[in-house]
Amino acid sequence: MPLETRYITVDLVVKGSGGTCLLVAALEAKNYVVQKHDWNAGNLWLLNIGCPRDFDEPEPCIIKYCEDLESIPTEARAEWAGANFREFSIGYETGGQPTCFEQHLKPETLARVVGLGLGIGIVLYPIKHESPGV
Repeated sequence: MPLETRYITVDLVVKGSGGTCLLVAALEAKNYVVQKHDWNAGNLWLLNIGCPRDFDEPEPCIIKYCEDLESIPTEARAEWAGANFREFSIGYETGGQPTCFEQHLKPETLARVVGLGLGIGIVLYPIKHESPGV
């Protein structure tokens, strides 16, 4: 039986070189899981921020992120504005079914994303087939 393509999650990826303490605190106060990583030798950092709840498709998750980002305190918003890369990373596992898999974002949602200075990336993870007897 062919494996099915499915939506996994939306991560928020933010990169920069300025402060992050207030932004991280604001997001953690809204129950986001924030992982901070050193990005390169130029003192750049990367925040990988996971959505605080599960959704069956990306749009409601993105709307939740937008609502929360639009309401962060002014000081945290300054750190957000100082980042040089902000993107929603929509992840899918890809399989052989269905023949055509579609999910859509409404224009209103895209307008909110653009208003926050965000891009959108699509990440495809192939489903690994296990060999018989493994």
